[in-house]
Amino acid sequence: EEGQAFLDELLLLRAFTNPPMMRGPEILFYRMWQPQHTLDVAFGDTINLIGYDISSENPAPGDEIQLTFYWQAASAPQRDYSLFLHLLPQSDEATAPIAQYDGAPVRSERPTYTWANPSEVLISQPIMLTLPADSQPGAYRLLMGLYDWETLVRLPVTPADGLSDAYDLLQFDIAP
Repeated sequence: EEGQAFLDELLLLRAFTNPPMMRGPEILFYRMWQPQHTLDVAFGDTINLIGYDISSENPAPGDEIQLTFYWQAASAPQRDYSLFLHLLPQSDEATAPIAQYDGAPVRSERPTYTWANPSEVLISQPIMLTLPADSQPGAYRLLMGLYDWETLVRLPVTPADGLSDAYDLLQFDIAP
């Protein structure tokens, strides 16, 4: 029971199991800790964001925010999707992002169409967002989504939180 309680506190990264009629060891790979924030957000019908880590939830102008994302795919996506992060003022969605990231959700060597094992958790490389030194004080939000980089079509998000093609990941205030 103690051993199982210990394993329940870890993050299962991947299970290598034998198909029926095969013999051999089953191998499980774990990470020693869970994501700081756990989620259940679906992008399209195959990709799920299951959590993220963030270096600071109270950034100041000029600070860098480091984010790490935890992904799973129910089945292999048919396309290679890119991740976008847009940091916007809370009050005005029409303005351009004050900081943004566009790139691979995990790393360029692991495109989303290779995410074929539903037992695998993929951990992104650290993604850095730098707040401009002249950021205005106030409320901000960080939107994220996945899109087909060839067509620029975004995947639908569930739960939608008022947006159908982006997820409102977090909100915070920048102090003066």
